[in-house]
Amino acid sequence: MAEVRHHQPLGPYGYRGLNWFGTLASAFIEIYRRDPISGIVNRSPRIPVVENAHMVLQGDNVDVGLTMDDLCPPGQEDIEEIRQVPIIINANLLQAFLADGAKDTAKYRFQHALKR
Repeated sequence: MAEVRHHQPLGPYGYRGLNWFGTLASAFIEIYRRDPISGIVNRSPRIPVVENAHMVLQGDNVDVGLTMDDLCPPGQEDIEEIRQVPIIINANLLQAFLADGAKDTAKYRFQHALKR
């Protein structure tokens, strides 16, 4: 799909006169945590990433409230010193990830249509 036509990084993506992916209009991050005592799952407030087809999450280092402790199972003493280190998200990397997903979806749809 060397001739892929797109207008913005988040879509739409077209090829040979047809749109194979519209526009990614919205995306957000949600973080779910299970309380270790009660077992109740709590959700953080949504962190907007894309609104109205535009990236709203900005910055090189965005702290979304996760720490290494959220990724590591309890009881691993060898990582004890890094448990409270925050997980940082690079907004530019996230935008590239979302744009690649849009392109890959367009490519898959085109290739799948050829097989019919």
